[in-house]
Amino acid sequence: MILDKLLGIDGSGPQMRRRAAAACSISAHDPLGARFLAADARTFAAVGVHPVLVACGVRARGPQAGVFPISGQAVDAQLAAAWATAPPDAVKVGAVESLDAVTLVRGALGDAPRSVVLDPEIVDKAGARIASDDVAEALRVDILPLSSVVVLNTHEAALWSGLPVRGNESLRQAMRAVYDQGVGVVVGHCAPDEKHAVDWVFDGSGFVEFGSDRIESPFVAGSGAVFSAALTAYLARGKKMFAAIEAAKELATAAVSGGAAVALGLGPANPLSILYDRAGVNYAAIEELVPE
Repeated sequence: MILDKLLGIDGSGPQMRRRAAAACSISAHDPLGARFLAADARTFAAVGVHPVLVACGVRARGPQAGVFPISGQAVDAQLAAAWATAPPDAVKVGAVESLDAVTLVRGALGDAPRSVVLDPEIVDKAGARIASDDVAEALRVDILPLSSVVVLNTHEAALWSGLPVRGNESLRQAMRAVYDQGVGVVVGHCAPDEKHAVDWVFDGSGFVEFGSDRIESPFVAGSGAVFSAALTAYLARGKKMFAAIEAAKELATAAVSGGAAVALGLGPANPLSILYDRAGVNYAAIEELVPE
């Protein structure tokens, strides 16, 4: 199959698996497809991992914008189905919309023998609060200690550490404070400057900087979700933590570079662009299919 060959998993030789690797995203549905479950599913597919999706709510923008949680019974049924039929090799916990859902996710993770990536989606990169105080605190108390790695922007690092974050040094202090709450690894997204986009990683032994040149692109919506989803997918495929973080950074950078104008305003990052590139297909050409 062409997709298998693009991904390098054609089923022959020593890399043959008993079953496909699976990653689960527990998050919200975005009708525009730029963030949350839709972005995670595309990213999992780009890495060659089967997407398992558990919806905890709907986040709608536009004239009827709002956050609409899904019932606890529905969340519980989805988790049970996922764990019974496609047990994930790694789990991403994203936008969890209610206290009931946090409790159910905590129960599903159990003692968390699998890799768990927490990208809490409680404050956006502009500083606007998304999740309620109760949900944010429940994620910190119940899910953070079960997580292999947590991915935070500067506002979330400040909230969960209780420390002001105004630059790299204060971000590193906040990351230490979050690490001390029981998580395995902390990734802190710096606010990008004019030339660079930098992430700091702390595992208790020291800080590692993962930097890249900043890309001027209109396709940045959901780029943070692509990063954390790619990290989840690479962990599901067996990469070690720092190698998975580096690969996720590279994929997120490619996703920002490879979008197409499919939305008004900022367009979605496109993690599937790497597959189109390998196949020699210009993804941006889909713009030509829209009649004037």
